Amino acid sequence: MADWGLDSPVVLKPDKGQHGQGVAICRDFEAARAWLKQISRNYIMMAYLPGQEFGLFYYRFPNDSKGSKGKIFSINRKKFIAVTGDGRRTLEELILKAERAVCLAPMFFKNFESELLNVVPEGESVQLGEVGTHSLGSLFLDGSDLITPELLDAVEEIVKDFQGFNFGRFDIKVPSEEDFKAGKNLMIVELNGLTSEATHIYDPRNSIVYAWQTLIKQWSLAFEIADQNCQKGHKSMSFTAFIRHCCQAARSG
Repeated sequence: MADWGLDSPVVLKPDKGQHGQGVAICRDFEAARAWLKQISRNYIMMAYLPGQEFGLFYYRFPNDSKGSKGKIFSINRKKFIAVTGDGRRTLEELILKAERAVCLAPMFFKNFESELLNVVPEGESVQLGEVGTHSLGSLFLDGSDLITPELLDAVEEIVKDFQGFNFGRFDIKVPSEEDFKAGKNLMIVELNGLTSEATHIYDPRNSIVYAWQTLIKQWSLAFEIADQNCQKGHKSMSFTAFIRHCCQAARSG
């Protein structure tokens, strides 16, 4: 932490993982030491980035002319689940009564074990999740209204030096929606490649049919990009290498 100029809190996560598995926000050295005692795989330490979080799916075609821009395919607002006290009910009761929180009640009960029987004061909000992952208590909402030319320009500035990058979803922290739309103060949490999803499909207002249609379109783009790369002389992965890769991913997960 000293070498990289990091202060507490920090985020610790497995180098290979998915759906937020094993991610911890450690606010002091004791919490970090406890987490490290449980990990047996390679891990990553990251600075904890405050602010709002968004998922931004970007793509561009290899055959596009030099200087042309890609497109933002999807934006996902990430809203952390919270409950608001009424001065009468305990935190446990509030979680069980909240339509969204009750779906993840066992996880929240474990995370807030020492506070469950506390009565939450009227009007006080308790945020139940801190990791921008659907399975860890983050609500995903369609953020297509946030797409702006300024935001696309900022993404282009990020990807311009990465030759061969054509498809993926950035998880981005930013102080406010206004900064996000203006393409300012963007802080990248991670980049998900080929196997990432356009996560706005998980907005509760979207139907399963809409989700299927979006994923079909997303994978059509991926195959079109792959086809153009093959036309440029790139070699596709052999079937044997593909099976080996899948087995390695399964073991690491």
